[in-house]
Amino acid sequence: MKMTARLRKILKGVSATFLAIALCGALVCAQARRAVVLGADGKYFRARVAWAGAGLLVALRAPALFGDRAKALESDDAGSVPGVTLLKSVTLIEFLPDPVDAGKDDDAPVGEAVNHFGQFTVNAAGNMGTLVIWAQDGAAYGTIRFPGWGRGVAEPLKGLALSGRSIRFVRSASTQEELRYVGAGAAYVQEYYGEYRAGGNEILGFYTVQGQRKQWEAYRAR
Repeated sequence: MKMTARLRKILKGVSATFLAIALCGALVCAQARRAVVLGADGKYFRARVAWAGAGLLVALRAPALFGDRAKALESDDAGSVPGVTLLKSVTLIEFLPDPVDAGKDDDAPVGEAVNHFGQFTVNAAGNMGTLVIWAQDGAAYGTIRFPGWGRGVAEPLKGLALSGRSIRFVRSASTQEELRYVGAGAAYVQEYYGEYRAGGNEILGFYTVQGQRKQWEAYRAR
């Protein structure tokens, strides 16, 4: 017996719903990544991303929408519900580093001023690159570039956080637009954590790639 168009549509919707529930249920035993997502409609929302690939974004999505990125960053993901979104309707996924409790180890020694901004030469597990951090309109921005990787372009830092001697940011590409820009064949997420040394002339730390921890360091170039 032939399946009617209406029945096919119903089954498709049911399948998508069960897929969302099943994959988002994995959030209980998997590490979902905190993120700010920019939709093709120009609206930002908070989410905990379980998986992004094969044209789909599977996440716990907060209901609030924002026209401004800063307001989205200041919000939380309370009231999030599981859902599946087509990646073609997503312009940007900005993964955020996990929060780290500030403590005495995070503060610079008395009398030592830390200069967070400038250009640094980076060595990330043998991959040489350039890190640039600057301040604009009261906020911190930055890029990281590895000339020998992909298209060798400067990638904007996501979730950049500077506090005392600590620095945290995310390097990632998930959408088709981002992948084309960096020249990557597959999505990736790298979370960087570091500590400024020598008054801000050095940064030592680690970054995570697919659950593996690797060392990185940076030295001020100017």
